[in-house]
Amino acid sequence: MKKTYNPKSFLENLLDKTLKIGVDEADAVLYENTQMSAAFRLGKKEKIFKSDTRYFSLRVIKNKSQSVVSSSNLSRESVKRTIESAISMSEATPKDPNIGLAKETEKTKKIKRTLKTYDPAIPTEKQLEERAVTVENAARSVKGITNSEGCIADWEKTKTWLIGSNGFLDHYTQTKHKIFVNVLAKKGGSMERDYEYRSTVFKKDLGDLKKIGISAGEKAIKRLNPRKIKTIKAPIIFDPRVAASVIKNLGDAINGNLISKGISFLNNDLHKLIFSKDISIIDDPIKQKGLKSRPFDTEGIAGKKLDIVKNGELKTWLLDLRTARKLGLKTTGNASRTISTSPEPASTNLYLSPGKLSPKKLIAETNECFYVTELMGTAVNLITGDYSRGACGYWMKNGEIAFPVSEVTIAGNLKNMFKNLSAANDLQFHYGTDAPTIRVEGMIIAGQ
Repeated sequence: MKKTYNPKSFLENLLDKTLKIGVDEADAVLYENTQMSAAFRLGKKEKIFKSDTRYFSLRVIKNKSQSVVSSSNLSRESVKRTIESAISMSEATPKDPNIGLAKETEKTKKIKRTLKTYDPAIPTEKQLEERAVTVENAARSVKGITNSEGCIADWEKTKTWLIGSNGFLDHYTQTKHKIFVNVLAKKGGSMERDYEYRSTVFKKDLGDLKKIGISAGEKAIKRLNPRKIKTIKAPIIFDPRVAASVIKNLGDAINGNLISKGISFLNNDLHKLIFSKDISIIDDPIKQKGLKSRPFDTEGIAGKKLDIVKNGELKTWLLDLRTARKLGLKTTGNASRTISTSPEPASTNLYLSPGKLSPKKLIAETNECFYVTELMGTAVNLITGDYSRGACGYWMKNGEIAFPVSEVTIAGNLKNMFKNLSAANDLQFHYGTDAPTIRVEGMIIAGQ
């Protein structure tokens, strides 16, 4: 008789077998993932995708050396090979005195459960198809839209289990409903594209699907017949969907991996003013309905809301156990890992708190500025803070769009950008790292 799969029993057996072979410590993560998506283009079905997968990642620690081995094969033979491979690899790995599972003094006693990360309503294939068709049709209904790269409606459920030889065993479930649509506009010899994207834990929070499509179409129309501009120093307005990338740059720069190696441009700025006093930035793994919310990190440390920047002051680094020990600090509960890596620090629901001005007033305070809607390339140096990215958007005069702009590069230094950053009041949570409209003074716009 075939043995029934049980995730808890599987992990307990995996850990028991690993410890019996002979290691100092071990932990394992098990992911159970179900995904469905429907892709339509020009009203026709292009692809229906379904998957139901399980995969695990085993970390072993022996004599202060560690290794990680993963597999999607949960058979007895595969588990045996995975354990043997992990132990063999650990013997060839350099020692690190700071690695190790959470000790009794590092464990957290209470874990918050009511995070609303799971939507029990599972969409059918037909419902996903209807979402994709509705959004794309709405986008194509906008006058001037001549083609479409399609629309994808996606649903995903992931159950994450963590077990450790320090006695930890727990799990949580996350769901995501996503929509992405990309359409093209044409007028004369000009052709431009633009998109809209939404991702939420609960389907009802996606909002009006037709409005999502119409927004994508209208954005594409606005980009028609772009101009090139001469090189100039001017204020830059970052649309919320690109403003989040500036906040992500901060999250990357305060990552414990960089800080512990002394290679971040912010290494000497802890507890110093790096923004104006009206700026606050938060990392919140226990945010209700957060796209990256989870009750504990991948080392079993309970999540807690962190003031990253408060009233302009940098208050903390993002740390896991290893980087915290190396720096002589306590973990912030920000350990994350992929299926094939050991724990490393990472942000969760990272966001810039909204300011007081509306986007319109924030823009109106400048006579002329460049409103950025899309960024290209990733030329951001986290050692020096130097920032240079391709951009497109609109040139604004007296608070109104004067003309669309393309093929320019915006440049500056993140330290200066942070100090000269102002936030509007239109914060929405769509990406996991989020920001309202922001204005950054004094950046270089390299054009003709």
